[in-house]
Amino acid sequence: MADHGLRSTQERTDRVVERPQSDLLRFFAANACAFAAAIFLLLTGSVGVSALRSLVMLALLLALCVPASRWIAQRVDQTRSAFTVGGASFAGLLGAPIAAGLVNVLAGGFPLPLMPALAAASIAYCFGESAGRLACISFGCCYGKSLEQAGRWAARIFGRFHFVFHGGTKKIAYAAGLQGARVIPVQALTAALFALLGMVATALFFESQYAAAFALSVLLSQAWRVYSEILRADYRGGGRISAYQVMAALSVVIAGLLTLSLPDAGHVRADVVRGLGILWDPGVLVFLEFLWLGLFLFMGRSETTASTLSLHVNPAFKNPALPSSDQA
Repeated sequence: MADHGLRSTQERTDRVVERPQSDLLRFFAANACAFAAAIFLLLTGSVGVSALRSLVMLALLLALCVPASRWIAQRVDQTRSAFTVGGASFAGLLGAPIAAGLVNVLAGGFPLPLMPALAAASIAYCFGESAGRLACISFGCCYGKSLEQAGRWAARIFGRFHFVFHGGTKKIAYAAGLQGARVIPVQALTAALFALLGMVATALFFESQYAAAFALSVLLSQAWRVYSEILRADYRGGGRISAYQVMAALSVVIAGLLTLSLPDAGHVRADVVRGLGILWDPGVLVFLEFLWLGLFLFMGRSETTASTLSLHVNPAFKNPALPSSDQA
């Protein structure tokens, strides 16, 4: 996701108030991250992992993925104020087994089961990605090709179901000039597919089919990412194959290897009531609240768009004997 906030600027007015502002994109992005974190805690708690262990693993993943989302986007998209979910998910897949191993080494006692932990992380990613696409829709980023550009097949399939964005501050307008054009609804397709994947994988998780849940959520989500890049019209780096497609393809390979090499841990039973109990813990609730606030502040200031707040005196209260401010 690219950079999309509001920063006020000075203008010729009676009084101008300068203040940084945030927009719906950052609001929805923080919601999605906190929602994904809650799903992860619910699932790990349901297999008997303590709140402390789950929070430590979650903190390790966030410490890796949040900076990676900006660092990778800066190098691929060639912009200093951008974030990428694709890059963050790739970093998270690489770091999740290490984070789980560190938790087991540092905490001791009942070990954190690796496959259920990986499955929980991948399911949380699917739900978070799905919810996060509301941010993309709100700002008009991560947009698809126009139906005319995509060809006749796109017009047949998306002739009735497409997106049309209006407003000069939408990224699709200022970056691609596609304001008012009918475009492939890539964001909506991704949101629907990932929500469906998350639900199916969650059902497998509570049937103790952890390897199947992990493989399904990662393989299909990343396969879609490889294909959906073809449908998009925003800048994805140079070359016919984008860096995000490469990372998604590598994620498929890595997930396959992890699925084949790690034990399924089918003997560990998942209990949704036990997981909900973890979410009801006051410490966990406070953590999620501060996580949302921290992510909102981290992503909430932008340099792409600008706004101006102008204050003036109502003409009814001006002394008519005095010259106007324009003449002074």
